[in-house]
Amino acid sequence: EIEVVDLRYEYKTNRIKNGFSLALRDGIEKALANQEQVMIFQNRRGYAPTIQCDQCGWHAECNNCDVSLTVHKYFNELRCHYCGSRRKMIETCPACGSHTLNQKGFGTEKIEAQIRELFPEAKVARMDYDTTKTKNAYQNIIADFTAKKIDILVGTQMISKGLDFEDIGIVGILNADLSLQFPDFRAGERAYQLFTQVAGRAGRKHKQGKVIIQSFQPTHPVILETIDNNYDRFFAREMAERQKFVYPPFYRFIQITLKHKQPKTVLEAAHFLAKQLSAKFGNRILGPTQPGVARLRGQYLQNITIKMEKDPKVMNGLKRFLMNARLHTLNSPGFKSVRINLDVDPY
Repeated sequence: EIEVVDLRYEYKTNRIKNGFSLALRDGIEKALANQEQVMIFQNRRGYAPTIQCDQCGWHAECNNCDVSLTVHKYFNELRCHYCGSRRKMIETCPACGSHTLNQKGFGTEKIEAQIRELFPEAKVARMDYDTTKTKNAYQNIIADFTAKKIDILVGTQMISKGLDFEDIGIVGILNADLSLQFPDFRAGERAYQLFTQVAGRAGRKHKQGKVIIQSFQPTHPVILETIDNNYDRFFAREMAERQKFVYPPFYRFIQITLKHKQPKTVLEAAHFLAKQLSAKFGNRILGPTQPGVARLRGQYLQNITIKMEKDPKVMNGLKRFLMNARLHTLNSPGFKSVRINLDVDPY
């Protein structure tokens, strides 16, 4: 059984508590009363995605990447999930000196803490990258959950893959929109895979389990297809969209990423390369554009996208031309230190 909870209504009627809807809280209470186990899925680790000053709006950012630093309360640190840099937790805003720093959003660590607050009698554990780094940690958590030493398991997509437990009564997906709104043409495909895999943890043996999906978009096609377990409808809709907007598997999709520590240099190199490609292949070339995360590990990024027909002759010609254009760009004055990576049909 799959139930979708409309988060818009839940917030409007003040039925949300610590990120949990009334339906999910009731479901967990009933499962615990029946001596069943619970799995809570949140595909974001850490305590909170960012820390922000309520007075001036400052928020903690990585020095090497254009992303916010994630709060890890257990380690008392701010961490970058891209480059791995760490910073001690701060108490005052470095911009205005205010003490009104607010931890925005929630990750698995915060969910674990909130569940302990909501269900103090339950035995709670967390499975994510932070809790499974040591040797045998993953196997130990699985063994404890199997032995029913854990009542509620909170985790990232680690908990969705291939795990078979007998007594799971409730599986909760706290924010389905995180997966649905990812800026990638395969977001729907990955979300459907993830929801189906997570939902598959409930009712594995002789009992029927229940899955509760919380979303601000309860009528999203992927959610409805997950509820109905209708892969054929999902496949037909997704394939029609891919064909309409010129994406794989109907076309080859090539992502060219240029990197350099100077934003002006990488932009000029990207335009130089794109001009060569456009002269040959016309509107099959898109970009250059700045990606959503414009700087990683101190390197500024520019993307060029190629959408090409699946014709072996055309692809062979493109491959030769692309390698020559790449070499010509790197041999041009000022671009020798630019890195150019090619990724065909990235997944």
